[in-house]
Amino acid sequence: MIILTAGHTGAGTGAQCATTQFDEGAETIWLRNRVAEILTNKYGLAVLLDNDSASLSLVTKQIDENTTTEDIIIDLHFNSHSNHNARGTETIISDNANDTEIFMASKFAHITAQTLEIPLRSIKSESQTPHKRLAMLHIKPNSIILEICFCSSPEDVEAYRKHRHKLAGKLAQTIAKLIKP
Repeated sequence: MIILTAGHTGAGTGAQCATTQFDEGAETIWLRNRVAEILTNKYGLAVLLDNDSASLSLVTKQIDENTTTEDIIIDLHFNSHSNHNARGTETIISDNANDTEIFMASKFAHITAQTLEIPLRSIKSESQTPHKRLAMLHIKPNSIILEICFCSSPEDVEAYRKHRHKLAGKLAQTIAKLIKP
């Protein structure tokens, strides 16, 4: 099973950037829904989506109860930084990530950087993040967090807005290849 989550609980949540007029909550929902639509319509795959108004603890509990270790979850986010020159895409994995998660993290980071034509920053373990432990990385399915780009970077936001439809298609294609090699 494929699980796509929109990282926050709806529009107006997550990172907000007045400079770029970017709303992480709204944009992760749009991207999640578009990727799911492509996976369903083009590839015939079933996709489980998170509930935009549910708390993180409820979402992780429901995912844990209804999935297996063979399933995959991609948690979509956008980075933000006070330095508007910070740019690029990165993925985050648990400190004890398995081979599947490491492969997924690398694949999705590279696809995103190539598609948006932005820098590839890194694959980080959760202990390298400010939060140190991220709930979405500690549930049954193979899971990664994909930080699409910096919503605080005018260059990244411009690249994302220009290529977001193409990115949705590339992410869906990559997921489909993981499920149906």
